[in-house]
Amino acid sequence: MPSGRLPSPTASDVLLYRYQHGVNQGTAFIRGPWRDGDYSNTDPGGSKELAEIRKSLQTVGFHETSKKWETRWARAVLESDLSWLRTTARCNSIRLPIGFYTLGPAFCLDTDFEGEPAHVYDHTWGIVKRYVDNCYNHGIGVLIDFHIAPICKRTRELARDCIAFIMQEVTFHAILGVTGIQISNLKDWHIQDLTDWYNEVLEVTSAINPSLPIYISDGGNLAAAADYAASKNRLPAPAGRNPVVIETHRYYHDQPTEPQSVIQQVSNVLRDIAVHNDKTYSHDGPVDVFVGEYTCTLNPETLRCVDPSSQPALIKQFGQEQCKVWAAHASGSAFWALNTHDSDDSTNFKQQVASGAISPPQWLKLSQTQVHEKLENAKTQRAHLRDTAIIQNEKSWGTYDQRHQYDLGWNLGFSDATSFFSARTQHILPGDGEGEGSDKIGMLTLWIRKRLLDTGYLVEDLYPEWEQGFRRGVGDFNHVVG
Repeated sequence: MPSGRLPSPTASDVLLYRYQHGVNQGTAFIRGPWRDGDYSNTDPGGSKELAEIRKSLQTVGFHETSKKWETRWARAVLESDLSWLRTTARCNSIRLPIGFYTLGPAFCLDTDFEGEPAHVYDHTWGIVKRYVDNCYNHGIGVLIDFHIAPICKRTRELARDCIAFIMQEVTFHAILGVTGIQISNLKDWHIQDLTDWYNEVLEVTSAINPSLPIYISDGGNLAAAADYAASKNRLPAPAGRNPVVIETHRYYHDQPTEPQSVIQQVSNVLRDIAVHNDKTYSHDGPVDVFVGEYTCTLNPETLRCVDPSSQPALIKQFGQEQCKVWAAHASGSAFWALNTHDSDDSTNFKQQVASGAISPPQWLKLSQTQVHEKLENAKTQRAHLRDTAIIQNEKSWGTYDQRHQYDLGWNLGFSDATSFFSARTQHILPGDGEGEGSDKIGMLTLWIRKRLLDTGYLVEDLYPEWEQGFRRGVGDFNHVVG
């Protein structure tokens, strides 16, 4: 039976499992300086990137081409950007897209990049690692979003080897700021059936570092992706398997809909995974969803439903509703994008933050004084909250063990929530108090899975009351601190 005496969450635990309020870096590391003027976000296989590199090599030569590309990478995120993200936008994460060529010439063998184009990327991976370090020093984690279309045997092998390399680098070279690795960006779950490949990759990553979350795209079918992730996260789990998180894109600009209908769509968007969210202990399997891309872009027909003078207010309402729903039902979100060359303000993160359309959860905006006050209040109310929870549930228990396990779960849940909330004030995470704020558990179902595995007990020995108590303990703490 689970013990209440488990180690407190570590800095790594908080970094990986907290709610991620973030932004996408953009295409800096998958599309070079030629990106200006091209507004598409995709480049399957890097074909456009390669064409532009070859053009540049022919025009200005290798030295100038390398200099031009490396300057773009080095300026992908500046100190001023990181300070703004932490203190104004109150972000604690960045989603960073990279390609196989980002890893250097060794991964360009037997691809169209092999030869002189590959050597433009001699130093790119080193720049990426410095990027992650700089983010981490500001208290910002980085989700590495690996872009490739593993639709044939060769690209699947290449992608697997790239992911293994990234995992080894993160694990054995202490790249501390990485919050996970996204291994796919498939567009259609049914056409590109990657479940066998996912299984193969998970075997590789789990052998290297089973603690790091692996993110997979839902391929436009959140329910199917949730079923797959649940099958991998289900307890009892094989020893040392990475937690699997679903990444989903949420765009609404393709549908000409009445304004309030769009708002309602946002409110209902994550219901597909509700069946997996209530019981980590059960055979359904736990699932957490990360909204990897979203914007404030609405269909022109939707905007024309209101007076032009009212359109900014509609966009603001739309953005705020998204932020509210993501904070309530997802493990995190990342706006598209920090650095974009689009002329549309609705995809401009800084503009949407300034307008109030995109705002962080309240707990990320707290001053350190407020954090301390809320922690003291929670400490004062803890015993009363525990007693109330037990009184409200004791009629459903037939044995002392059920009550005891609920009590153990409640205490651990309340303590874990406290540890996440106080991590910044306790200087468990870097950032030197920059931006202040606090953190809450974001991937709750997978965090409970981890805590159940931490106990070392078989699932047959577990009491569902333990998880019920844990969830209530987390919920009681969150209710008290707001």
